This record gives sequence, structure tokens and C-alpha cells, in this order.
Amino acid sequence: MSDYLLSDYLTGAGHFGVGFVAGFFIFLLFLGMSRKALWVRLYGPFIPFLLGGIAAVPYFFTYKLTCDQPLWGHFFFFYPFFHCQPLFVKFFGNIHVVVVVCGLLYVVILWRYIVLVKYIRRYGWSNQARQKRRRRHRRA
Repeated sequence: MSDYLLSDYLTGAGHFGVGFVAGFFIFLLFLGMSRKALWVRLYGPFIPFLLGGIAAVPYFFTYKLTCDQPLWGHFFFFYPFFHCQPLFVKFFGNIHVVVVVCGLLYVVILWRYIVLVKYIRRYGWSNQARQKRRRRHRRA
């Protein structure tokens, strides 16, 4: 890859990528802590999209793309910190890398949703229905 594609700061897609990856790991953390809670499995996949959007919001309101950002940017995923960090700029500064990484994580989220739909079709929405079916199978 050539250096002319990279800049000294992150673009909006780079900030979205940082938030999306952070949100994906938070989603996995919630999924690991309470695997049986259906609300975590249902609403958890929205966390990466929400945090990615929050991380990219200040990019639309900055008029000059320098490393000196206002204090209000710290409320959005430490926007000034990520904006000019060389490690984040090197990885998330290329739109192609952001698309591939976020796309692969999206496939994992989509796969989790497919598994959830299969689970709900098999056992029903409530855990009580699942427990009743288990009791019926034990008696038979």
C-alpha cells in the first residue's frame, strides 16, 4: 500500500470503524456475561452500530481537520485522542481496511442473529416455554 492514501488524521469512516470495533467487543463481553438472556442476544448487536455512529458524529461538525480539537470532542469516544494517534491512523486511516474489518464483524453479528432466530423457532421466545418442553421430554 502506498502512503499517499493515508493522512495524518482519521476520517469519518475511521472513527466509525474505531467505535464499531469497540462496540463489537463490548457486545461480546455482554454476550459472555449473560449468554442465556435473550434481550442481550437480541439487542446486543446494535451496540457496535450505535457506538460507531457516536464515534463518527464529531467528524461532521469539525471544520478544520487538525489534531487540536475542542474539549467537547472527548465525550465522543475521546475523539481528539483517536483523531491523530499514529496506530489508529495507520490501521483505520484506510477506507478499505475499515470496510473489510467492519464487514467481517457484521457477518459474525449476522450469523449470531441467524442462530438466535433458529433458537426462537425451536424453543419459543420465553424461557418458560423451553423449560416446559424439557419437562415433557423427560416424562416421555
